[in-house]
Amino acid sequence: MKIIRWVVRILFFLLLLILIVDNMTTVTMNLFGIYKLTIPLVFIMLSCIFVGVLISGTVFLYKNLKLKITIQTLEKELKLLAKTSDKI
Repeated sequence: MKIIRWVVRILFFLLLLILIVDNMTTVTMNLFGIYKLTIPLVFIMLSCIFVGVLISGTVFLYKNLKLKITIQTLEKELKLLAKTSDKI
């Protein structure tokens, strides 16, 4: 399983490297009509990827935390039921 993870990571890195090399052209971004910013296209693409990773990571952490809380609650309930069944 670790080998598959490393292969996926290396492929992702190579994909990003190819993306960087192919998209070095500069573009002009108008920020609300107030400021014009001229930067390479790859920075815009990488920032979009970064924001997407942050958003999906936050959603994942939220769902994971919610599941852990549910598991803890159910484990407490199970212990309580086991104690009551021992008394019977």
